[in-house]
Amino acid sequence: MALVFKNITIKLRTPKIVTLINKNDADWQDICLRIIEWYSQLWGGAYNLIVPTDGEKIDPSFWHVLKKYDPDYIYFYKKTLLDYKISGSEIFQKYIDNQLKLFKKQNPDSNLTDESLRESIVEGSDMTFFDNFNISDNLREKLLKELNPFYSNERNAITLVTAKGLTGYPLTFLPNIIPNSDLTNYTVTNIEAHKIIQLIAYSSLGKVTPQFYQSLVEIPQLTSMPKNGYDDTNIKELLDLIFSHPKFGSIHELSPFSISMLKLALYYHTKHFHQHKLPIIIVIGNSAEDF
Repeated sequence: MALVFKNITIKLRTPKIVTLINKNDADWQDICLRIIEWYSQLWGGAYNLIVPTDGEKIDPSFWHVLKKYDPDYIYFYKKTLLDYKISGSEIFQKYIDNQLKLFKKQNPDSNLTDESLRESIVEGSDMTFFDNFNISDNLREKLLKELNPFYSNERNAITLVTAKGLTGYPLTFLPNIIPNSDLTNYTVTNIEAHKIIQLIAYSSLGKVTPQFYQSLVEIPQLTSMPKNGYDDTNIKELLDLIFSHPKFGSIHELSPFSISMLKLALYYHTKHFHQHKLPIIIVIGNSAEDF
């Protein structure tokens, strides 16, 4: 047998990740759904964070959360044409049509068909940026000073992520480790309801993209349970399941976020943490900060 050399990195736990989003973006709900989809593909992804910012400053309440969480890696989300494709926005189709017209005008003798041009534009949709959101130098410096003062490469310490997501090192793509586990089943929950309802549910259960679903299907040991479908007619049933059984209910047991915690566990101080004594929080508002 030929020798194979591989690099092995051993750490005490999965990385803790926070993603900064543009709190002023009108599509913040869709952006959060895209990040939830990304987190659902990562080992340990269920307990990663999303933090709103305008790129210049972060609200003190979120600074408190960040310091308590102490992330290992910081990302910021930038919106691309792919976001509009996934959300089904008419902006996507209008952009494609305009690009086709522009190409034909600039290249009247081209033999390329509309279909091939369209495929080319769609293929590069994840690199077609649709906003100017960025993290200012001052905020970048403060984030590194407060959260990661020993990071060696300051410019690359806060990484760009898009709707396509990132699953390579130092992150762990779940399908890479599931074959080495005893996991045999998983469930997929589809929700056709108001975006806020989707956010409430998916932030608890996780969300599967078609591409990630295909990756799970290709794992021989896994069997998909019947898909759960919810809409405005039975959404209360779903919310009752989520909040009645926050840890052990069947709706959670094989959900994407549950699978993301494969062979992982949360540890609480038994003298101070009591599940039944957790306070009830009512949020009134409809902004990224409220979510």
